Amino acid sequence: MNAIKVLLIEDNPADARLFQEYLEKSGNTRFVLKNVDKLSSGLESLGREETDIVVLDLGLPDSQGIQAFEKLHSCFPSIPVIILTGLDDEIVASQVVRNGAQDYLVKGQISANLLARSISYAIERKGTEKALGESLELNFRILHNTPNPIVVFNPDRSIQYVNPALETLSGFTSAELVGQKPPFSFWPESEHQQYLRQMEADLTH
Repeated sequence: MNAIKVLLIEDNPADARLFQEYLEKSGNTRFVLKNVDKLSSGLESLGREETDIVVLDLGLPDSQGIQAFEKLHSCFPSIPVIILTGLDDEIVASQVVRNGAQDYLVKGQISANLLARSISYAIERKGTEKALGESLELNFRILHNTPNPIVVFNPDRSIQYVNPALETLSGFTSAELVGQKPPFSFWPESEHQQYLRQMEADLTH
């Protein structure tokens, strides 16, 4: 198994040394650690070198809190990120995770096993997200480019999506159709009337 390349963005030398010790004790997984002490240095490193995961301290000399993660994530959205935080920043760390970070670790509560597991899971989850995104993009391209008219419905039977083939066939644009519930604008008059009769019959029973 190839070594996992970890970029630690942490300005506290003692914390960085402890982090290195934890990785060395992590068992079968091999890690290669690089430590920088500023966000700007981390961004430069990510631009030059292959990196599997970033561990980001939220309190850096040149960036603080959520802004540190947002800047990193906007520049390198495909890189999984784990947040390092103190006890008093857990609320902020939780918010950063909701915004796209894979996990957060509280300083003083980290062990070698916990760190290795968090890194492995973060990389795996990010890979799953990427695969899902690629699958959704492929499905969209297929729906969008097929010559067959296609409608996708929401659970409440309103229209969620129509492809260009249905727009061409119906004469209605996607903007006009999305959100409609039956009877639909593109139905022929006979089907429209049949639907209304069925609805009336259902109401009388």
